Amino acid sequence: MKILCMGSGGVGGYFGARLQQGGNDVTFVARGRHLAAMRKDGLTLRSPHGDANLKVKAVEQPSEAVTPDIVLFAVKLWDTEGAAEQLKPVVGSETVVIPFQNGVESIDRLRRFFAEKSVMGGSAYIASRIERPGVIEHIGQMSRLQFGPLVESQRPIADLFLSTLKESKVNAEISPDIIRSNWEKFVFLVALSTATPFRVHRSA
Repeated sequence: MKILCMGSGGVGGYFGARLQQGGNDVTFVARGRHLAAMRKDGLTLRSPHGDANLKVKAVEQPSEAVTPDIVLFAVKLWDTEGAAEQLKPVVGSETVVIPFQNGVESIDRLRRFFAEKSVMGGSAYIASRIERPGVIEHIGQMSRLQFGPLVESQRPIADLFLSTLKESKVNAEISPDIIRSNWEKFVFLVALSTATPFRVHRSA
């Protein structure tokens, strides 16, 4: 599949790299020193599930990429609208954007920019971060993606993406009710946040 990682930090960088290892055509959108390091030295993963150093396609603007099948939308919440606007030229009629962000507002915010059929729901469960430019550090064993269709027309690509993730050895599942699942994760994060001294990205 053709994958565009909109955001290449703890979530987009990690899962995008695993998808590339699985043989998929992945493009990473990054900026600043992180982008420069990825272009020069590739993207490095440090993970209990296996380290890696990959030569990657890294761009500053989504418009520099080909039209993807799937967008892993993994920017900070406060960057949502700006990133969505940048994505518009490259999101085709069959492209599906899946937000993997903290909070429960991502779907509604993205639907202001894209058709309902183009936006799924998603949650990422991982403790990861940019350790330094070009290097993603994954801590612990937790590493899972959960996503799900919001309209019936999304079911075929959801099934295809799940198969692609499993072939890439990514722990993933389709939620029968992704809205409920996102709220359950939100409650989990609220309870966990006061007891977590290490700042991590649990859904980008």
